[in-house]
Amino acid sequence: MVALSRPLDKAYVIYFTIVFFFGTFVDLQDFWPQHLLPQLLKDVRAMYFRLSNDPLCQYILGNTAQMAWFQSFQYLQLFFQIPASVLALRGLLKGNRGVYLLIICYGVSTATTVLACLATFWAVPSHEMATSVDPASLTSGERLFLLGNYIPFLMFPVIMAVDCAMEVAKDMKVAHQITGTAKAK
Repeated sequence: MVALSRPLDKAYVIYFTIVFFFGTFVDLQDFWPQHLLPQLLKDVRAMYFRLSNDPLCQYILGNTAQMAWFQSFQYLQLFFQIPASVLALRGLLKGNRGVYLLIICYGVSTATTVLACLATFWAVPSHEMATSVDPASLTSGERLFLLGNYIPFLMFPVIMAVDCAMEVAKDMKVAHQITGTAKAK
């Protein structure tokens, strides 16, 4: 294992570790055989549902027609974002700067999906404004809880994508200078 020289790379290792664990064992529980999931993980997810009243969980609770876009994001998380987080962890821990290209893709993909989720939270009526008892409405506290849980997962991927793009640009400039110097000789 290589010592991570950039403080942001250390933060990325922590982020990808969290994303891997919670993405795999909490967000994507529907993809696991239920008998393999420890009760503690099921309880964590149930507690989140109770605290947040997350309208995106309508898909999980059976409202698939209106939430097909969210289901596609779950497949994106399963087949791209989780594997990318594992590869990013591996690359960062080995000190491989080539992993920055993958992190750019991950960051843009994840920020896009989280932005759509945040837009959904803003579109859902509040309990105070709802004209009838709407199970998809949110209290102010629930909305704040959701924003507090989702906004970091928008900001961090955006920061990663921009930072890694700047690092790749630096590497390309150095490579161009080396190549140009080599051609001049």
